[in-house]
Amino acid sequence: MDKNAQGSVAKSNGFVEWVKHHPVITILIFIILVVSFSSAGKEQKIKTTDKTEPSSITEGVVQVIPTTTARELEYKEIFSQKGKGNSNTESFAVSGGKIKVAAQTSGGMAGIGSYSGIELKNDVGGFLSNASLNISTKGSEVGTGETIIRDAESGKYFIQVISGVKWEVHVFEEK
Repeated sequence: MDKNAQGSVAKSNGFVEWVKHHPVITILIFIILVVSFSSAGKEQKIKTTDKTEPSSITEGVVQVIPTTTARELEYKEIFSQKGKGNSNTESFAVSGGKIKVAAQTSGGMAGIGSYSGIELKNDVGGFLSNASLNISTKGSEVGTGETIIRDAESGKYFIQVISGVKWEVHVFEEK
């Protein structure tokens, strides 16, 4: 065997030894690679449930297993508006509880992209946790975002949009 072949065998044996001494890290790297390649380019639909069992790992993919008492949460749209640029929307009424805000932006310039900040605000000025969306895009792609505000108080709210592109906002309440 020539010296190049011997060096190659020594390098591969060093790798094998490293793997033997670091099995946990090796398994984690393997799982990350499998998940990355298997989910690349696929849309994922996540169901919101009231109660779930602990996660299980099947063939390197984490799955949340719903129990028999789980139900998918349903929402009704209570407000929507389209616009372009910075804006504060008209006020709308919220009954309270769980609120979902979903938004889409479009119209960024090719090669530049866009950034938009969208926030649900209370007319009386109270702070809302998780009530903002930040949507960044590359080039002229469409941007989307969604957030859920838990335990919102009933009252009047509005959406504040800070953006240089077209936007569309939808607000939903849990039924």
